[in-house]
Amino acid sequence: MASPLVKNALIFGISGAAGAASFSIWRVLTKSFSVSIRDKILSSYKDDFSKFLPAGDRYWGDIKKEYEKSDAVNRPIRNGKVIDKEDLPYWCAWAVDSPFREKDYSKLDSVLRWCYINTNSFRSQAAALKKELHGSTTGTDNDSSWKTAWESVKGHEGGVTDANALQKWCSEKSTITMFSNEAKSVFRKFEG
Repeated sequence: MASPLVKNALIFGISGAAGAASFSIWRVLTKSFSVSIRDKILSSYKDDFSKFLPAGDRYWGDIKKEYEKSDAVNRPIRNGKVIDKEDLPYWCAWAVDSPFREKDYSKLDSVLRWCYINTNSFRSQAAALKKELHGSTTGTDNDSSWKTAWESVKGHEGGVTDANALQKWCSEKSTITMFSNEAKSVFRKFEG
């Protein structure tokens, strides 16, 4: 007959092994059911204009220029350091498929800002929203549609002084991309 010490050792050993096995099975199952940041974005933040860009996409050069500007927000951080602009496309490729954690919205915010990108210009975005410019962005000073547009915005802040200045401002802004740092504030004026 086994001593009580051996019985207790066997019971605790078997319990420990069963617990470790259960934990391992739980980890495998929950990992396969975890939600990636990509899934979280597509289920909660999806829009018809933004997309995840592959690392070799032609827009990365322009995105990197915006990223290095001093007013850039939500830059991703790894190991306590801001991700270098040259590593940004590769960080995005990794981050979008990493698990989403409710406690860490900073990574989600970084992915939404730098990895889930609307590449439209202001002109293309306005067209996609079924909005049109008030007139041609080039042409004569006598374009009556710009004069009409000026009458509707006259008096609002923004530094535009007349119909010609409004036409010039819209022409200059029409090529700005929706991922630019100024897009959120300026596009509202542009489409208005």
